[in-house]
Amino acid sequence: DREFDISVHYETPILLLLNPQLEKYKKADFGRCPRVLCHNQPLLPVGLSDIAYTKTVKLYCPRCEDIYNPKSSRHAAIDGAYYGTSFPHMLFQVYPNLLPQKSSDRYTPRIFGFKIHEIARQHRWQDEQREEMEQRLREHGAGGIAPASVSGNGTAPAGVGVGVGVGGSTPSVDGQRGGFFWVV
Repeated sequence: DREFDISVHYETPILLLLNPQLEKYKKADFGRCPRVLCHNQPLLPVGLSDIAYTKTVKLYCPRCEDIYNPKSSRHAAIDGAYYGTSFPHMLFQVYPNLLPQKSSDRYTPRIFGFKIHEIARQHRWQDEQREEMEQRLREHGAGGIAPASVSGNGTAPAGVGVGVGVGGSTPSVDGQRGGFFWVV
């Protein structure tokens, strides 16, 4: 005379497995996110591989959606495949009300209260690219291309493009201060 509801019986094993982990998550037994702008968000264990003995367990922050190495040596000794790559995501599929709102807070670098202009990041990137290119040229040779240098009038040899950095440029290969060069 009782009606059989398959959905209750199907969900019961999953809930039995997730409930103990849910309590640990609520008590922050796995730790809290080290990122300041996550405001001590509790972490969940996650594996980077579902293959046993490949990687140790990591900790997943659902707010910033990043993973961290566990601080506890007890957690660091656990195989990541024990939790698998799906555990935190499955937990939030079953308990969507526990999913924290995504953090849109981003750290803004400032000097004396003023935001650093975006062009400064581009200049740092260009300097890094130039240094990497110069290092590759030193290691592997230029393939017959000699490093370019700026002449007194600010022009470059034929076939070479000139990019001039704004402020504080670093010394070039030949030790002179100037812009950066690339073959056109």
